[in-house]
Amino acid sequence: MKKQVLLVAAALGMTFATNAQDLTSKSGQAILPEAGDIAIGFDASPLFSYVGNMFNGTSGNSFNTGWTNANNAIYGKYYLSADMAVRGWVRLGFGSTTDRTLVTDVTSTSTPPAMVEDTRKDSYSSIIIGGGIEMRRGHNRLQGYYGGDLLIGSIGNKTEWTYGNTLTDTYTNHMTGGMGMLTDAPGSTFMLGLRGVIGVEYFLAPKVSIGAEYAWGLGMMSTGEGETTSEAYDLADNTIETTTTTTAKDNSFAIDTDMNNMMFGGGSVKLLFHF
Repeated sequence: MKKQVLLVAAALGMTFATNAQDLTSKSGQAILPEAGDIAIGFDASPLFSYVGNMFNGTSGNSFNTGWTNANNAIYGKYYLSADMAVRGWVRLGFGSTTDRTLVTDVTSTSTPPAMVEDTRKDSYSSIIIGGGIEMRRGHNRLQGYYGGDLLIGSIGNKTEWTYGNTLTDTYTNHMTGGMGMLTDAPGSTFMLGLRGVIGVEYFLAPKVSIGAEYAWGLGMMSTGEGETTSEAYDLADNTIETTTTTTAKDNSFAIDTDMNNMMFGGGSVKLLFHF
């Protein structure tokens, strides 16, 4: 984050030195946002990380690095006036990954033996919605702001296993090889947060700004009961037994800055476009 802030500061300084401090472009277009304008934007931290790593020789540099944190959201603003805006952001994430492995069919009598497929499917969901208000003031292209946000969200994940060989045919493999797991579903986590924010924006071009934001606030998270389901072969009566284990609920609470608050993520660098 420190490197990203330095890069932003350097970019702002170079732009400040090379641009006139008038509030309209050469074509007469207003540079700063006005009442009724709408802004959309995104967290630009991964972009600065990628550019910075290009110059320090970091191996495996990837533009994807950083998009998985809590700041991975779409931002929006509506300007009630030139110095006041309502703001909001949303993250809606759903996905799954399926890993497949070919294993020998234990019932096969052919040479070579036939193969069957074991699968593991990991799925997740992440829904975070926030909104608030900001007050703005500044000098020419450089604008500062302060305000607050209310955030609410829910995250969850689940893992499921299926096996090409039945447990009846390969009970010893399941029992000694750890292949008896069927599902692992930790409880979903509900999140609620209230935070105060401060930030600064510099308008590089008409209605295009880059800025940095930081926050301090209250975050609460509550995780519900989870379930783990497994199967085992009963040698006594030659049957398959299914067992479900329940995990306890969990709650957490924090009053801290963005850098140490799990819900809010780290301080962010934003690129915004106004219309």
